Amino acid sequence: MASPQKPCHICDKPAAKYTCPKCGISYCTLGCYRDTRHQGCTESFYKHQVEEAVQAQRVDEETKQEMQQIVQQYEDQIDQDQMKAAAISQDSDDMSSINSDDEDETSLAERLQGIDLSGDMDANTLSAVWKCLSQTEQNDFIHLVNSQDVEPLVTPWHPWWIAPSALIVMPQDRNEASPVPAVLDIGASIQSLSGKPYEEHLASAFEDMIKVAPLLASQISDVYSSAIEALKVGFCNIDDAMSNESKFLNKYMATDSITSVKWGPLTRKEQASFEQLLLQLNEHADSSKKVVGKTVSEFAGREVTSWKSTDYLYKKEPCPLPSQARGLFTCTEDGEVRIAARGYNKFFNINEVPKTNWSWIEDNTHGPYEMTVKEDGCFIMASGLDGGKTLLVTSKHAVVVPHAQMGRQWMEQHLSKAGKTSIEFATFLHERNATAVFELCDDAFEEHILEYPERARGLYLHGINRNSVELDTWASTEVAKVAEYFGFKVVQRFEFNSAPEGRELADSVRKDEMLEGRIIEGFVMRCKLNGTDEPYMFKIKYDIPYLMFREWRVVTNCILSNKPFRTSYPLTKNYAAWVKQQIRTNPADFASFRNQKGHFDVRKRFFEFYKQHGASEEEFYNQISQISGGTKVLLMPVASIGCGKTTISMALSRLFGFGHIQSDNTVGKKNSRGLFHEAILDEFGGTSFVIADRTNHISFQRKSLMSAIQTELVNCQIVALYWAHDKSMMQSILDKNVERVTARGEAHQVFNPNNLPEFHHIMNGYIRAFAPLDLESESDKLINDVIELDSLADSAANLQVAVEALCKMFPDTLKLPSESEVNEALEYALAFKPEIQEVVDSEMEKK
Repeated sequence: MASPQKPCHICDKPAAKYTCPKCGISYCTLGCYRDTRHQGCTESFYKHQVEEAVQAQRVDEETKQEMQQIVQQYEDQIDQDQMKAAAISQDSDDMSSINSDDEDETSLAERLQGIDLSGDMDANTLSAVWKCLSQTEQNDFIHLVNSQDVEPLVTPWHPWWIAPSALIVMPQDRNEASPVPAVLDIGASIQSLSGKPYEEHLASAFEDMIKVAPLLASQISDVYSSAIEALKVGFCNIDDAMSNESKFLNKYMATDSITSVKWGPLTRKEQASFEQLLLQLNEHADSSKKVVGKTVSEFAGREVTSWKSTDYLYKKEPCPLPSQARGLFTCTEDGEVRIAARGYNKFFNINEVPKTNWSWIEDNTHGPYEMTVKEDGCFIMASGLDGGKTLLVTSKHAVVVPHAQMGRQWMEQHLSKAGKTSIEFATFLHERNATAVFELCDDAFEEHILEYPERARGLYLHGINRNSVELDTWASTEVAKVAEYFGFKVVQRFEFNSAPEGRELADSVRKDEMLEGRIIEGFVMRCKLNGTDEPYMFKIKYDIPYLMFREWRVVTNCILSNKPFRTSYPLTKNYAAWVKQQIRTNPADFASFRNQKGHFDVRKRFFEFYKQHGASEEEFYNQISQISGGTKVLLMPVASIGCGKTTISMALSRLFGFGHIQSDNTVGKKNSRGLFHEAILDEFGGTSFVIADRTNHISFQRKSLMSAIQTELVNCQIVALYWAHDKSMMQSILDKNVERVTARGEAHQVFNPNNLPEFHHIMNGYIRAFAPLDLESESDKLINDVIELDSLADSAANLQVAVEALCKMFPDTLKLPSESEVNEALEYALAFKPEIQEVVDSEMEKK
């Protein structure tokens, strides 16, 4: 029998995997091992490792002699400099008096003779050194320590284990000419700034850049070459700014114009943040909750790991995910794990979440507001590996897939036309520790909703993100420069000083249904949060005509499969009648339709037919703008017997007038599943919200339900009421459910514990068969939103959560009820007595 797992001695979590070899305690993660409560072992361990490494360093006799020669030359030079300084000081009467006092004192070096200063100094040694100091020196030392002026006198310490390999400097003849960097002739240009206030800011920014360059070179040795490269680019930008007579309102705008290239590895703080993120990602990936998925792929002789989070959790406040990045890859380079590619943080459509309401945006963000056109394609990322020798190209979550492979083909094509190579692009990204983010629009590869003519196909570069834990995304103007330099397609962009200006453009395009004669999917808006430089992003998507075209595609597939369908747009009825006739007379025209090919040709032919039969272009777009029936919303519980789904469903129906269809009313009837689906569709005829009251705990049930509804209501939104079932809580959930079912007794159509001796066994079967939601899976990918409820909480608490969430999701349709209204609805649901039906155990288990 397996021995029971020990709990972690540090955090008390169960199943500690590791044991400290020094003290024998159990611990679960590296974070617990490093905890301050375990400091006695960790500090001695690290000290021992450092001592071994230092002792392992061996220097041969020849190297020692060379180093002694270098030191001797250095000391000789110091002596010469001191002699010159002393000679100069003799010419000053003021300095002579001071020097005469110094000459009477014995030198500090002489006073310290006889004291062993090698190795670690103990208290006795320090006391002996202190006694060697004069009273004046002691007072000066105390004053210096207590002041703020000590830091400049202390040489910065760089631990040997983070420094590059030591450079052995060979002594050279001092008379030998040494190379001098070429001097940039900018004297005349700097002089020309005189008398121009706005250009004084540019000169000030230039001065700041000159000051910071030595600091970068001395403090960040591993990025010295990148610092010099950035400085060179800065000089060129100064020249451009002056030649273009650019006017800057302040020196910070001028500095931004000079240092336009962003680059740099992670700082120590950022590296520590990434290491913590990596621990959290692995812990979540190993967890039974499946919050984070981990996929390892082989690429260019190494393993690249993709991290994919559960989509609906991005909406929760605060977000429970380790990272809000969508599209995150890691790999190992030089023995260390690093971020290989990073997409944007998940961002939402206008009014999709509270923080994308226009009022919140205007109150909590500041400009500039950058609006870029949202192209209709597939997401592609690129970054540099192996020091820039290898170009990594991925889709949002995978490396070896057709989308990534097509993205690479297009990338090579763009680079070749611009006279660049993939290695040059990889080097550019690697030096800047950045990921390039594209939209692949290629109708020959895959048709989406909007058409791209051949001249418009390719990779649209719409973002460059630093490979860091926190989102650090480049300004759109900088991204456009990179796109032009490497030959990629540039997204159309606009910039405004205020959010209302951007909203005005978005509303204008919504009204016209086009931007400059072109149908678009929408916009992406970039700005910054108030009080910070933290980027904030949201999107503006258009329903018309985008969703109507999507409906036509679904309707065509339904007709080809002889399936029923319903329409949301009046013009779709005309389209459907025309498609049926075309399929009968020209079936070959639809041969590739199900393989994402031929959609645009079919749509064009319908437009031509429609206009030929008397409809003007104005009438055509008037019909597009009319939506039949408004938004439809299916509320789909995902639960087990006894969680309270029917109580919540009835209370919501009482509060908001939702349609409520119970599967229990069809149990025992022939084709009960089909009858359940038909009843829901019929209910949508009189209301916009319908609750599909069934456990829906099996993936197949959910898939068949959603497919049946969206086959006929193409644009129906689906919201899951999700009673999460964590594996570690299964027994507690079963016990609680049994308690509830026993308490309600006969107050249920079919599940009466008094008439079902094996009811406990049936309920246990539901718990064991429960399939958690996975919004990336085929069965659950049609779900638009998730409201997570607590399986162990009472109905009052879960009802409050559901009410608040729904009112936030649909603020224009649902108004938040009062506390008394919520209580009345709950009391009504709890007091309801259904009509009792007779059903056998086998029928209950098939439900």
